[in-house]
Amino acid sequence: MPTDSEHLLKYQANRVVLDKLRADPEHLLEWISIVAFYCAVHLIEALAYHDEKRNSADHTERSRYLTKSNHAVLHQNLNALRTASETARYQSCRMFQAHFRASSVEYLVTYHLKTIEDYVLNVWNGGTSQAI
Repeated sequence: MPTDSEHLLKYQANRVVLDKLRADPEHLLEWISIVAFYCAVHLIEALAYHDEKRNSADHTERSRYLTKSNHAVLHQNLNALRTASETARYQSCRMFQAHFRASSVEYLVTYHLKTIEDYVLNVWNGGTSQAI
């Protein structure tokens, strides 16, 4: 079971990949969506471990944790990232492109992921969870 610190290391490794993918966004929108979601997953898991010394078994359990925790404000952000990631992974390229243009994928990163990043890093650095 990874600790909160180990989840943050996983997040950082995924963030490096995400930043490299964003250098050529037109050809990699699906992968940007997938990696952005997994960046968020590890940040949420770091919160869960920080709060309760636990890890989620799956996405449903993680979502349930988030909605019942003091961090429920992040649920909408995680859900937006999850929807895009699942569309990229399980639907056709045409279906993904119909729902997620370059600007909406960028919004996933610059708004939804950034909101989660700022919040978790604030908590991690000793701030209050209500700061964002």
